[in-house]
Amino acid sequence: MSSFPSVVEAYEQQRVATAKANGFSLFAINGDNECPAHVYTIGLSQFKLPELLCFSTPEMMPGTVAMMSQLAAHLVEGVKRLPRLALVKSLIDRGITVSDPEIHYQPEFLQGDDFVYALQGYVTRATRYRHELGMPRGVLVLNHDGVPTIQQIRAAKMLAAV
Repeated sequence: MSSFPSVVEAYEQQRVATAKANGFSLFAINGDNECPAHVYTIGLSQFKLPELLCFSTPEMMPGTVAMMSQLAAHLVEGVKRLPRLALVKSLIDRGITVSDPEIHYQPEFLQGDDFVYALQGYVTRATRYRHELGMPRGVLVLNHDGVPTIQQIRAAKMLAAV
């Protein structure tokens, strides 16, 4: 037996090291019939910030990764200068608009069952590495036109099971 980690384990360890060094790391997940494409952060919980989650289309994935990286870096820097709650509230109230193409992202702070569903189904490594990076205190999903909300995804899965 080998003591070397698998390719997946090595990749995940590298992402955790990046999160420790930079304050966050991203996981981009390609979609399939069971799970829509999405990007999420790990490590923001080190700053008592919610982790970020954004659903995407395959065509939008490179732009989504770039936007998420910039937003996470902005939050890490922002929490050093501003009260954490004010920073998050401002993000939720204003949202984010990017260009080329123009997309408006409206953050939604997940609560209750939606929060648990996101942790178990989409932001899985944030929970897996909670001992190294801290337990996620919340999830902000970045809703936008062209992709379903987490509530729509949950409803579709529940109806498909009936």
